[in-house]
Order: sequence, then structure tokens, then C-alpha cells
Amino acid sequence: MPKTLYSGQNNVSVMQLSLSSPLSFGEGNTIMAYGITLTAKDINGAPVDASSFISDINISITSPSVSENVSITAPSSSTVFIPFTSPIPLTSSASTIISVSCSIKTTAPTGSIRLDLGSASAIGVYQYLDPLKAVAVSASAGQSFPMSSGAGTIAGPSEKLSFSTYPNPFRHSSKATLSYYLDSDSEVTITVFDLTGRAVKKIREKSILPAGARDNDFWDGRDNNGRMSIAGTYLIKIESVSGGKTKTETKKITLIK
Repeated sequence: MPKTLYSGQNNVSVMQLSLSSPLSFGEGNTIMAYGITLTAKDINGAPVDASSFISDINISITSPSVSENVSITAPSSSTVFIPFTSPIPLTSSASTIISVSCSIKTTAPTGSIRLDLGSASAIGVYQYLDPLKAVAVSASAGQSFPMSSGAGTIAGPSEKLSFSTYPNPFRHSSKATLSYYLDSDSEVTITVFDLTGRAVKKIREKSILPAGARDNDFWDGRDNNGRMSIAGTYLIKIESVSGGKTKTETKKITLIK
């Protein structure tokens, strides 16, 4: 999560999880994941009401067999359960990527918030042919619970350019939303580059846009000629000009098959 947040900011990147099953339990007896539970806290680790700061929480799920998005309204509690639309099979051959984002309320008070994945039990899983059998989740090497988004401080109206992409990574068959906040009416240019610096797609070219949060720009993976780009990592650069001052921000985004 960015260290500085703004009221009304959309699609704030929270965290990304990679889930896989290291074991095989036989054909048809797959480990299934059905949801995750996050806990809203302040910078000191004290529980806070998620709905005081956040309007909605979104997850994007990408796996070899599933691609879906789930959105829930932030509950009036510190505990946030996000159910998947349908259980997701976990395999040892490929990871399931879960990207979590949220939107900050326009009425959010000044303060700090973070979202934690408190323990292994915060990831809901079961064994397909024996759902009552206990199944444990463990962190990968080099990781441990609790996992945290890190705290972001809500500073009210934007004092600088804030920019995020969602989901990331995204598939050829979908599109990525570009979310940013303008603190004043600005001339905006958004360009996608490959890692060699070659311009792939011009999304906006000196568009005059009003101040505020925006999340209606997208990249569908295609270049300026309408051809689908190859899978890989790209750079999306946004530039805003207002009052003679230029602000830029660049984010990496990954396109997968």
C-alpha cells in the first residue's frame, strides 16, 4: 500500500498473494481455496473500522483455470472476509495470483490504515474429496505470517501525483485499469513502454482533465496498431502538467497469456 493516500482515491494496491499446493492428494482430491480474511489496523497495529476509511475492497484472481474479479463493500468492523465467487483449485505446477486493492472513501478522516493477513488460517482452504479434513497453509521460504500491506496515511486532497494499476498482472483476455489522482485541472499524457524504452501504446495524449480521482483509463494489452502485445513486463508512464509544473509517475505492469 502507498505510504500516502488521498480521500476519494480508487484502486489502491494493497498486496499480492501467490498460492500453490506443494502436495498432490490424488486425482480429483485437489486443495481448494474459497476466500481470504484481512484485518484493518492503524499504523500502531490497533484494529480500526474498515468502513471508516475504505469504501470497497477488490480482489483479482488469476490462475491457469480461473480469471475473476470480486468486489465487496468494506464492513463496519476490523475483520474483512472476501469470498471467492467459486472455490479455486490450487496445484503444485502453477501458482494462483491474488491481487488485492481498495478505494479510499471521499469522507475518510485523516489517519492511517493497513490491511493484514494475520495468519495461515486467514486463507480459507479445504480438501475437495474430504472437506472436513484439516488442511494447513504455510508461507513460502523467506515469507512469514502475518503479512501486511504496510500502513498508508490519508492526507486529504492530493499533494502529488498518485498512480496505480489494477489488476497486475493481467491477462490477454482482460484489461488493466489505470487509477490516478489529480490535485488540479491538468494536461495528462499516458504511455505504455516496453523495457527497451520503445513506446507501445499511447493511452492519452495531452488530454485536459479536471481535478480529482480517475479510474476510467485502461490498457487491454494492444499496441498502437491494435495488435496484441507479447506477454511480459511493461512500463506505464503518466505525466501531468498544471500551472507550469510537470509531475510524472511510472509503474511496472505484467501482461500474461
